[in-house]
Amino acid sequence: QLIKEAEAERARRAQGQPSKSRGLWRYIVGKIAEAVAEQRLLWSLQKQTAVQLGIPDNLDRDQAMTITRDSLRRDYEKHRRWMVIDALIFLLFMPLTVIPGPNFPALYFSFRAIGHFFSMRGAKRGLDRVTWTTVASAALSAVRDALTLDRATRRQRLEEISRELGLERLPGFVERLSGGAGVGQA
Repeated sequence: QLIKEAEAERARRAQGQPSKSRGLWRYIVGKIAEAVAEQRLLWSLQKQTAVQLGIPDNLDRDQAMTITRDSLRRDYEKHRRWMVIDALIFLLFMPLTVIPGPNFPALYFSFRAIGHFFSMRGAKRGLDRVTWTTVASAALSAVRDALTLDRATRRQRLEEISRELGLERLPGFVERLSGGAGVGQA
């Protein structure tokens, strides 16, 4: 449920609509849910030895693996950097533990540091220890083709593809990655 709320909040922000969430607590919970949703794939890589990578059927396997490995390297570096930053901020808030009551800043930054650690570990495993097998998919090629459509038509086509693939959140994911604008749009 939290992940759905985070995605809805992200969609509202992307469209310039005002936030429906109220208060600091809902904001924090939304940020946590958003972080979990984004990092879930990397976390799951920690336990994998072999992974199938779905690729568009019109994309070369070697090119797909290069893109995947480059992405994992960027993720590793990003999460390593943020793990260190959040761990240092966590340490700054540690003196507040002598004050009675929960130390929300320390809890928040410890959650972030640990989440980035797991993401970094998953990215590293994906680079060094996972055996990747590519699986060509015409539906994924259709996603690429949909990016050239106007916004309304693109969304409708992405929803059709998401039903075909059984990926409920595909339209929102593609919209976030593409910045919400079609290739042919300014």
